[in-house]
Amino acid sequence: MDNQPRDLDASVERLAVSVEALSAHVDRLRRLLDEVEPPLRTLAPHLARAEGPVARLADVAALLTEASRTLGLSAFLKADRSGGSSDGADERGPAV
Repeated sequence: MDNQPRDLDASVERLAVSVEALSAHVDRLRRLLDEVEPPLRTLAPHLARAEGPVARLADVAALLTEASRTLGLSAFLKADRSGGSSDGADERGPAV
């Protein structure tokens, strides 16, 4: 029974250390929010207005992708990005 007060003291001490650590994290989080919140409040209305045009651009991109598949342009587009052609030929002539 003699160990119970020491165990209780140690537990309370560990609890106090944990509360101090938690308090430090809360303070850090508050400072971070103080820095981030004003720019986000400024940016939020612009993001809300951009949602419609971005969705339309995504729709257009999907249509263009489907059109390139339908027309067989995907090989041509890949070759164009890599600087060559899809048939193995380049500006110097056909591949040998």
